[in-house]
Amino acid sequence: MTISYALIEYLSTTTTTTTTITISKCDVEANVAGGGTSGQAGAVRWGIAMCLRSFVDQEMLEAMRLAGLLTRDYRRRERKKFGQEGARRKYTWKKR
Repeated sequence: MTISYALIEYLSTTTTTTTTITISKCDVEANVAGGGTSGQAGAVRWGIAMCLRSFVDQEMLEAMRLAGLLTRDYRRRERKKFGQEGARRKYTWKKR
């Protein structure tokens, strides 16, 4: 996947300036698949943060943790239930 402008814009708006300075010192090549641009950008951001974790000092690590860069987003798609149209939507119920 080619990194799009939307991906770069999302990464630049969601990272702190100190982290952005650290990231600009190295080259990053990432392959992501599935999901939309926002989800892919979040995955790349989390992956970069996990890689940088072993190269930064304890003070920078704490700043990254407070910025939320080391927290993974575990939200997933809810499954469709049987007897329903979807995960939450029910079939139309008619009393008469």
